Amino acid sequence: MTNTREKFIPSREHFVDKIVPKLNFPPVAEDICDYYSLTMEELETLYDNFKIGAQNQDLIDHWHSLTPDPNDSKEVAKVYEQSDWGYVLEQAFSDRASYGKYKRCRPYIKGDKLLDYGTAVGNLALYFHDLKQLNVTAADLKSPHFELAKYRFKKYAPDIEPLEIDPENPPVGGWNTIVCLDVLEHVPNWKRVLESFSASQTGKDRLILKICFGRHGKVSLHISEQNGLLPDVVRSEIKSSNYRIIHEKMDNPNNIFFVCEKTD
Repeated sequence: MTNTREKFIPSREHFVDKIVPKLNFPPVAEDICDYYSLTMEELETLYDNFKIGAQNQDLIDHWHSLTPDPNDSKEVAKVYEQSDWGYVLEQAFSDRASYGKYKRCRPYIKGDKLLDYGTAVGNLALYFHDLKQLNVTAADLKSPHFELAKYRFKKYAPDIEPLEIDPENPPVGGWNTIVCLDVLEHVPNWKRVLESFSASQTGKDRLILKICFGRHGKVSLHISEQNGLLPDVVRSEIKSSNYRIIHEKMDNPNNIFFVCEKTD
């Protein structure tokens, strides 16, 4: 099956020539170099050394050295907090892919208050702030990648509100749109996260999810096998959380993109 999300990612040439000049912030790799006092060559070497496919080998090795209980939110959160890099290296050259996610979500955005739940290094939050002029809250666990994101927000978009996630008490606020992409497969208490989203929104507000249902075992930090994350279960929980699915697209056999609308 063709990976649907690929069609939203611009070519390198188009991204550099047409998209980057519109932005008020540079590619994330430049910020990583500044933040960690690295040369681009040093960053590229680190990136190459820590990669296996699309995964961050440094973070995976750290996960398995700690062998956390995948059902314990605090233990899972510690993996990210105590890691050397978090998702910094995996996200080092992610600008085009993040722009593809922004482009895909853009038609479904409602209102002017947006929560980017699982912001990582902040790419998506910056796109929504810069290109859509939205009031953005960017949330993630305490981690090296979130520290980098906060550095970027302070430098380029100080009105983006960073929100550190308490792993046992997901945030509740007031957001017209919540974007949560490639996150729930890492979360032990994902049903509680959906409940917090529901408590943060009212009738016709939007929730945008992208979920990987693949169980990758020792080659990623996905805990779908332990946390009961299955497509039909997710659909049921979305309904139970007072949302209706207005758009659903399977990108490939393991990835589904959902757009949901609050019903109360």
